[in-house]
Amino acid sequence: MAYPETPGQPAAPRARPTTVTVAVYCLYALAALQLLGIIAALAVIGPTLDAVKDYVPEGQDRDLIITSTNIGVYVGIGLAVLFAVAWVILGFFDSKGKQPARIVTWVLGGLFLCCVSFSLLGTAAGSLLGGGGEVNGIDQDELARRIEDATPGWANLVSTGGSVLQLILVLIAVILLALPQSHDFFRKPQAEWQPPVDGGYYPPSA
Repeated sequence: MAYPETPGQPAAPRARPTTVTVAVYCLYALAALQLLGIIAALAVIGPTLDAVKDYVPEGQDRDLIITSTNIGVYVGIGLAVLFAVAWVILGFFDSKGKQPARIVTWVLGGLFLCCVSFSLLGTAAGSLLGGGGEVNGIDQDELARRIEDATPGWANLVSTGGSVLQLILVLIAVILLALPQSHDFFRKPQAEWQPPVDGGYYPPSA
């Protein structure tokens, strides 16, 4: 006579390590900073366009600058929204111990680190070097100065300080998820075998 096998008991719920918890909070903080950056971008676009209109004479050049500015701002806002949503989703699934989410967090975090680092370096280099010269009779340095003067100080602080803080948070999250303390939490749980309880099936004695 065949006896059915006693099924294994489901594995006990895994306790989430502190390393994963802190990493998840970092991802949620990143999403909040992205939304704060959107607010700063929306606050800047008006004064920026006003400065362009005040300095650049009417004509094709002014229209081109205004169009380029609008495109740049709204593309940046769109990317910020996508990143904010991505950080929230990844944070949720990382908190549940989903290995694919951890891998995507590493990949997206690495790309984000590269993009933000290059952006900060480009801004710093532009500020130090200057020397935009004239293009079609428009002094680029003067235009940049007028735009900077028209930009609210808090918006510049949010933009630069937020970028630096995001770099730190991404780096922390990526490192914490890679630590040995986090590995077991992301391993697929295995069912634990338990001996049959009273009333279960036992193999016949020899």
